[in-house]
Amino acid sequence: MKNLHVASSSFLNASGLQAVVVITPSNFFYFSGTWIDSHERLQAIVIPETGKPTMIIHEMSKEEIKIKGLYETVFWKDGEKSLELLLKTLPDRGIVAIENLCQAKT
Repeated sequence: MKNLHVASSSFLNASGLQAVVVITPSNFFYFSGTWIDSHERLQAIVIPETGKPTMIIHEMSKEEIKIKGLYETVFWKDGEKSLELLLKTLPDRGIVAIENLCQAKT
């Protein structure tokens, strides 16, 4: 998994991106090794050009996360503004790529 993030960082650098936000269940699985049915709740992995990726996920899925320590992990609960938590993990400047399928509701 760590090599995947090194390759992702290289891709981001070559593409002029500062981060990518992974949202779809299939890509979330690809980067985390965990298949989670988010039930329309936000689940995301923010992969920055430099630094540790951050996983943002609803607290109901806490026990399902298989990879510990590879990501910074932010758990949110109903009533919290999950998109605001996501925004806090993004770089202050630059271009961020977000998957084109984002059905999560806050």
